[in-house]
Amino acid sequence: SRILIPLDGSALSQTALDFAERIVNTQCEIILLMAVQESDIPAYDPNPRMNLNPEYNVLGNALETAKRQLGEAADALREHGYPTTICVEVGDPAQVIIHVANSLNVDLIIMSTHGRTGIDRLLHGSVTGQVLGGASQPVLVVGNQKHQRTPRLENMAVNLVGVI
Repeated sequence: SRILIPLDGSALSQTALDFAERIVNTQCEIILLMAVQESDIPAYDPNPRMNLNPEYNVLGNALETAKRQLGEAADALREHGYPTTICVEVGDPAQVIIHVANSLNVDLIIMSTHGRTGIDRLLHGSVTGQVLGGASQPVLVVGNQKHQRTPRLENMAVNLVGVI
């Protein structure tokens, strides 16, 4: 089985990795994904010297940072016996997740959610909600534990038989 775990570099997205290690068999291939949004990349670097350097590439640096972060997470998973690959793409996170899940023919997506509601959700959107609505694969959502009492495996409403 192939499991896709999208990460965004936040501590919250790490909870999806931690949860996956608790429930995923080491025979499953784990694919770590990070989407770099061009809108998240400043048009100029706050360091004025970098703006004067024609060799400086903001997007390239963002991609290298993403690869480094995913590489560190992949190394930790490999140490625990999980075959792991990394993937970094440029684009809208929800669309990238759905595209990669389809193109790599994954069996399951495990991702975290901020658990935003109300105006906060309207302002920031919901990548998880878009993936839930657009993915053809099952999506296991790990909630923001600040908004939960105690996350428990017994409370999962997802049938994962044959996937993990």
